[in-house]
Amino acid sequence: MDPGETHEDAARREILEETGLEVADVGARIYQENIPLPYDDAIFPGAHQEFFAVSVPAEFEPDRSGWTESEHIDVTKWAWWSLGELRATSEPYEPRQLPDIMNTLFNGLPKGQ
Repeated sequence: MDPGETHEDAARREILEETGLEVADVGARIYQENIPLPYDDAIFPGAHQEFFAVSVPAEFEPDRSGWTESEHIDVTKWAWWSLGELRATSEPYEPRQLPDIMNTLFNGLPKGQ
């Protein structure tokens, strides 16, 4: 987070920088966690992460023009996944509880949606 930002402000900024999508409302905070941050051979104190439920009208191709140099190296692909695909993948994603969070958010959708 940048100095003076709320978590909601940071989420809006990150969404714009990392996808090119400008959103006015990031929705409700759906999950938060504290994690250690391994960097090189040291462990920094960690980070507090907050996740929000952002509604978009349709799938879109993210705009990479706002990415940092390291993001161009670190992010090798992205995808739109159904809940079933997310549960079945061995690809890394955060938070690991995302399928359960999504299931709670979209309670009532058929399994695999």
